[in-house]
Amino acid sequence: MTTTVDKSLVIPWDHFLTQQAGKAGYENLREHIEVFRHTEWPNIIRDLARQPHWGPGQEPTYWEIADGLEPHWVSPGKALYWQERQVRERRIIRTDGIPSVEITWRSEGWHPAGPFPANNAGQIAHYLAKGLRLRPPEQGVTAEARLEAAIPSEGFAPEKEEPKPQFFCERHGLKPRGFLTWKGYIKHCYTFKERPTLMPPDEVAQRAAKFQYFCMIHDKGFNHARHAQQHLTAEVRRNKNGGHPTIEEMKIQNN
Repeated sequence: MTTTVDKSLVIPWDHFLTQQAGKAGYENLREHIEVFRHTEWPNIIRDLARQPHWGPGQEPTYWEIADGLEPHWVSPGKALYWQERQVRERRIIRTDGIPSVEITWRSEGWHPAGPFPANNAGQIAHYLAKGLRLRPPEQGVTAEARLEAAIPSEGFAPEKEEPKPQFFCERHGLKPRGFLTWKGYIKHCYTFKERPTLMPPDEVAQRAAKFQYFCMIHDKGFNHARHAQQHLTAEVRRNKNGGHPTIEEMKIQNN
């Protein structure tokens, strides 16, 4: 069976995309979508028309896309579809005085849905078989729905650079271990019973300078040697960890 997906309501493929013009990441995203449209979409059309797609029944379906029609792309391989919104209603009817419940469905028109995957023919055929469409029927969509921007924020999020490690431990083979935060580096040192060898960040150094003794492992300061010793004794007894700084190592050398 061949089903034609016709262009019932003329809406440009980038109708929703252009509403995000001017936002961070838009130009870069549009460039990637254009590449996908020109390289992958023609192949998807051919696959939809030639490859059988098996639905709930036994008869295969071949989807024939109308000339010039394509999904509302919001990112490469992801698009908005259109879906009929139906509301389930219950009403009481009486037959010979006996009440019964009748269930009916009322259509509230067609609205944008998704975005959903549209990376290949199989994915698109899956959603078309569920009743979604690339365009809504002209009589079934309101003016408000045509203008509804249903694109989630992640579709246009600017590309973020991966955070780079700021602290490195070079005591484990040839490849240094990197840590994004000072806290992560300190935790690593304590776990492997190693003394911190790196200079602390400014905010930690400024905090430590307010005390006579400061434990970098636990981020605690002390103004008396006795209190620092009590802290050291308690931590060694609790964790039996040889990586804890000594009293001398905790002593702050204020110039």
